[in-house]
Formats: sequence, structure tokens, C-alpha cells
Amino acid sequence: MALTTMNGTIIPNDLKGIPKFRIYKNTSCDDYPLHWHTGVEIVLPLENRYRVIHGNEIYDLMPDELCFINSGAMHQLAAPKTKGVRIFIQFDLTLLYNLSEFDMMFSLLPPVLKMTEESHGETYRQVLVLVKEIIREYNDDKILRDATIYSDFIRLFLTVFKNEIHKRKTGSVPDAVNTKKNEHVRKLLSVCRYVNDHFTECLTLEGVADQFNFSKYHFSRLFKDFTHATFHQYLNNLRVTHAETLLANCELSVLDVALMSGFNSISTFNRVFKDQKLISPTDYRKKYASANAGFADSFAKANVFGIKV
Repeated sequence: MALTTMNGTIIPNDLKGIPKFRIYKNTSCDDYPLHWHTGVEIVLPLENRYRVIHGNEIYDLMPDELCFINSGAMHQLAAPKTKGVRIFIQFDLTLLYNLSEFDMMFSLLPPVLKMTEESHGETYRQVLVLVKEIIREYNDDKILRDATIYSDFIRLFLTVFKNEIHKRKTGSVPDAVNTKKNEHVRKLLSVCRYVNDHFTECLTLEGVADQFNFSKYHFSRLFKDFTHATFHQYLNNLRVTHAETLLANCELSVLDVALMSGFNSISTFNRVFKDQKLISPTDYRKKYASANAGFADSFAKANVFGIKV
């Protein structure tokens, strides 16, 4: 399958109805306004710089630098005004969520992760090789092509996840303290796995802390150190991400979506959703439908071609 051009078209916010992963080559000088994806997006500039904007954070990318944009992260893309080439890879996370611990690990990643030689060293080099291998395989129509790409995606994300876990485990502290820290890491991974499996239920910080034999205040501090979010921020992020998927189903009312996502009232759902996405659930649903309709039209007219990396 050859790569698809994406010059001036709407970036899809969902992979529903099209293959579970898709790769685009982009050479446009156009910027892309605030949008989101239900899958993970990888941005790889090949020629000239490129910019990803998430909230108040700006990520400037040079050729061969990588940017991972997590599911549900609202972001903008800004291109230089001179000629450039960059690759967008979009991957449906449902392909991996059946694998033990993968859903939990994605929730530990930041909304946007920039990887460079300077910031990630050997991990960056390994991931860059896998990304370019996926692009080459995507251009081929060889037998077992899709299975090979899925395998490479698993290796890619495992490499990223292991690096994130390693960062949480290591530190300039005595061995005895490191041993205790590793015990906490293992325990907190179990906590995250539990919350990921039960976030639509009535969970409280006190209840989860007690279930895993932590005091409320000790658990609160350890959890934030480990996930870089408070317990309630982590829980609400899972619920809002789940709600985004449910909002795509127009047969469900916004109240249904709120209750099915673990919120106990429509007012709380509206407030938390808008705090995270800067848009109300109702307006999100409208934009979702509009963006998908626009992409379907532009995708039908797209040119296709191969690329070497």
C-alpha cells in the first residue's frame, strides 16, 4: 500500500471505517487547527522543521525527531512557510488494548512526548529505526504485511513504555531506597491496572488506597510522583477518553455517555470534560461529526504514492 498525500485536507480524528493504521506524507505549508484523535499519532519530519502545539506547550521538531501525540490530546500543527516533508502515522489503540498492561501503559504516557537523540539516546535510536521500518513495510504488499507492522508497533511501544518505567524506577538514591522504590513501582502499576479496569465504577481515592494497603496521604503522594497526575486527574482522564469514544455514537444521549463513563451527574461530566478538552461534550460531538464528514470527502480525492526513508 502506498502512502497517501495529506496536503490541505482535514486530519481525521478517528480511524473508524478505514484501516487500523494509516500513514500520510505531508508537504503542505498549511497549519492544522486544534483537533484530536482517538488513536495515537506519531509525527516525523523528514525535511525542514515542524511544530506541534499542545495547550501552552510548543514542541519544535527537526528532521528525524519524533513526537508521539497520545489519544485524546487536543493539539495544533504548524508548518514552516518553506518547503518541507513530514510523515504522520496514526494507530488505533484498540489493536493493543487486549494485550495485558498496554491500556494502562498508554495512560501513563504524557499527552505529547518528544523524542530526540539528546533527550532519549539509545531509546530514541531504537524507536526511530522501528518507525522507519514500519513506513517501508507499509509501502510493500508482501504477504503478512499487516501482521509484521502490528509486530513492529508492539516492539515500538514496548520500547517507549520500558523507558518510561525505567525513568520512574531510577534515581540517585541508596540501594535500599531503590529496592523500596521498585516495590512501590510494582504496586502502583497494579493500582493503575485496577483503575483502568474499573474507572466506570464508583472509585474513590480513599477506597483504592485502602484496597492496596496505603494510607490516604501516602498513596496520594506516591501516585502523583508515579503518574505525574493526581488520582482524580488520572481517573477523570480515563473517563473523558472513554466518553470521547461514546460520543461518536449519536444514539447515546450525553447523559447516557456521562453515566457509562463513570460520572455520577451530567453537570460534573460537562465541567470535567470542558476543563480537559476546552469544549463541551455536545459541541465535541458536533465537531466530531463535521470533521469525519470533511475527512471522508477529502480522503476520497487523495492521491497515493510511495516514499523512501
